[in-house]
Amino acid sequence: MTSPDGVNWKKNVSGITNALNAISFGNGKFVAVGNAGTIILSADALNWVRATSITTYHLKSVTYADSLFVAVGLQGTILTSPDGLTWTTQASGIVDNLNSVAFGNNLFLAVGANAAALTSTDGKIWKKQKVVVTDQELQFSMYWNKKFIVAATGGIVITSGDGVTWTYEYASVGNTLYSIVSGNGWLVAVGEAGVIAVSMNTVDWEIRNAGITSDVGGVAFGDDYFLAIGNTTFSNDYITSSDGLQWKKMLGPSAKIYGSLSFSQNHFMAAEINSSVIAITPDGESWTENKTETSCGLCSIVQAGSRYVAVGFNGCIIASPDGNSWTSQPTLSPRSLLSVTYGKGLFVAVGDSGAIETSPNGHDWTMHSSGTAMALTSVTCGNDRFVAVGYQGTILSSLDGVTWSNAHFDAAGLLWSVTYGDSQFVAVGDSGSIVVSHNGSLWTKVNSGVNVNLNAITYGKGTFVAVGDKGAALVSKADIAYTPAFREGAKTASGKSTILYKNHTVFCTSPYFKHRSIKTEIIDANGRKLYSGALVPTSGVISIDLGRFPQGVVFVSMTDGAHRTERLKIATIK
Repeated sequence: MTSPDGVNWKKNVSGITNALNAISFGNGKFVAVGNAGTIILSADALNWVRATSITTYHLKSVTYADSLFVAVGLQGTILTSPDGLTWTTQASGIVDNLNSVAFGNNLFLAVGANAAALTSTDGKIWKKQKVVVTDQELQFSMYWNKKFIVAATGGIVITSGDGVTWTYEYASVGNTLYSIVSGNGWLVAVGEAGVIAVSMNTVDWEIRNAGITSDVGGVAFGDDYFLAIGNTTFSNDYITSSDGLQWKKMLGPSAKIYGSLSFSQNHFMAAEINSSVIAITPDGESWTENKTETSCGLCSIVQAGSRYVAVGFNGCIIASPDGNSWTSQPTLSPRSLLSVTYGKGLFVAVGDSGAIETSPNGHDWTMHSSGTAMALTSVTCGNDRFVAVGYQGTILSSLDGVTWSNAHFDAAGLLWSVTYGDSQFVAVGDSGSIVVSHNGSLWTKVNSGVNVNLNAITYGKGTFVAVGDKGAALVSKADIAYTPAFREGAKTASGKSTILYKNHTVFCTSPYFKHRSIKTEIIDANGRKLYSGALVPTSGVISIDLGRFPQGVVFVSMTDGAHRTERLKIATIK
């Protein structure tokens, strides 16, 4: 979509169906990149043509500088082009996902997972830099006031003048920041759970009320004001501000998830995550939205070798040999399919009213009886079997994807997601529910320490990560042990205890601290006990100096021995 003033928007057709993740302007043209190596370009933001891509990996970010477009993406992918049409693959030397690329001080900087940071003077030869100040995923990069500014998971901000030597800053928001933009002398950062943080120097940050509670996925500055977009499929939250301090809520183009926002040639442009919609506005109020030929909302996608399969509402199934060209498959049922996985040579999709469909190739599908009328929200494969979860704690397992048995476990609520890792299945759901199983049949309920709904879980690099409402994030490296991720000033499950992390010190308050002796333990991410002892509260506050402990992530556990144990958050020692 395009707009000359942010008020009146015009919808334009991109001609593709893949998700678009980022857009840039240079050399007289717009270039947008997205999933499955998608690259499109336009001279007027109205008429788009597709460039011949040389990768099938998702592209997450693109920039233009020094007469060169540079795009980065999954598996360390780096592409360059002088005109946006002809692209060349450059060797990054890494396989970590790259999330963002920026240019400044005659230098390109690409950042991504596992604190990956690469620099290049020409966009072609890249050098890996060691970021010692954090081990978190680097989400976004920009260049401002003679230094690179990078936002990392957990509200961390790091800066560097040369991309080599880094300084640790902390935005004091706890929530992950997805994007930062500068304007009117301010830095404005936006992120999950509607957080907005502003700063004039990268060191001192102030939290501002965005007026929305959805994740905020993008922000841009243009025409003397800021525009930020809320990531939710249930409301089209857009907010604007003239100074980055006071924000006004308005309606966006539609209730979709927009993850990329930019300003160029007098209008803002937003790329929609779940399809190929491009929304344009001149003023942030009146939007024009382009809907491509995608006919159904897609809920889940899986890749098995060179075969991609996506499923969605009304029984929709589409398949692709390369992630670029998709074909619709015959619909067996009008029941929506909410999740799809691949294992044991078989695609398995599950959905509403107990729907289960399988296919050996993504084209030929067969419907099976699940034995339940409950909606199945997620399916995974592990330990030589499939496991599906859903409404009212429904858990099903199958050795072949055809014959399913009920686990008969009362999970007390809706389960939204299930994954397999570390020789165990883990499912999450409403009200902080977490259940685990080693065989898919016998399940154990685990105390998550939170009451918010957990919507998704995944496993990677020896770690389970669960996310949910209000920016909740939980991590676990140990067997069936979850601890709420550190949020400075956030409340624990009791709603009364709090923790603050300032100047290498953790400050804990709780009504349970009225007892004089509080057993306190500090444990690192590998389960090694760093400290164990009894602390006495001062005016109801316990303070712990973390400066004497090794750098890394720690768990702080406290108990009065009689009432309860507070596993108070993860703190990162710097």
